[in-house]
Amino acid sequence: MRRVGAAGYPVWLLCLFVGMLALGTDEFVISGILPDVARDLEVTPGTAGLLVTAFAIAFAAGAPMLAFLTDRLNKKSVLTGALVIFAVANAAVAVSDEFTLTLLLRVVAGLAAAAVSPTCMVIAGMAAPDGESGRYLAVVTAGLTVALFTGVPFGAFLGDALTWRATFVLIALVGVLVAVLSALWRFHCSARSGSRSQSLAPPSVRLPPPTAHTRPPQRLRRSQLLKGASWFPIVTRRGSSGLSRALPMSG
Repeated sequence: MRRVGAAGYPVWLLCLFVGMLALGTDEFVISGILPDVARDLEVTPGTAGLLVTAFAIAFAAGAPMLAFLTDRLNKKSVLTGALVIFAVANAAVAVSDEFTLTLLLRVVAGLAAAAVSPTCMVIAGMAAPDGESGRYLAVVTAGLTVALFTGVPFGAFLGDALTWRATFVLIALVGVLVAVLSALWRFHCSARSGSRSQSLAPPSVRLPPPTAHTRPPQRLRRSQLLKGASWFPIVTRRGSSGLSRALPMSG
């Protein structure tokens, strides 16, 4: 019998949502705690902003590549392993005192997130009941959006109340929690040709070739790229502007 969580969605889908929420929080949260990070690592605000850039580039560049490389692997194993790497990288960021090491760890976390994100999409799409793929995918992708107005502000609040390192400890704990749940939970893919279900073992599903009706419009893809690219300078600038108020200006 399928366990059902909030709003009638299965619990495993809500776990995927929380995992995507952790990814989104990790991607943007540094912008809110940038003054403390720059001060603690003894770098300038602009240099500390590279921590946002490193994660974002690794996430964006790694997602299509890792999706291709892990296409034939067990999705459950990929998700669990990537979440563990994601959690370890964030835990290491929480104890790192060197900027170069922190930058490298942000790249590792971004690559792990790049493996988690498409895997969550595949699981949600394949395990959804007939006719529910759109809704299930919307729940998973909502995790990134919700992170902007819940995870990021809460992470910034936690960093201000305790320390910026506590924010990354929390992200690491969430990653571990979702990894454990994904390892214990048994996802199933609906067999479209019958009433049987097949486990998310290495998939042999072959999608039909794209047609003119299934290809995303080029303008939509370009607009999404421009929107995403324009967002990072804004959030990073807002974080660095707090540093100018927190630290005395020299000269």
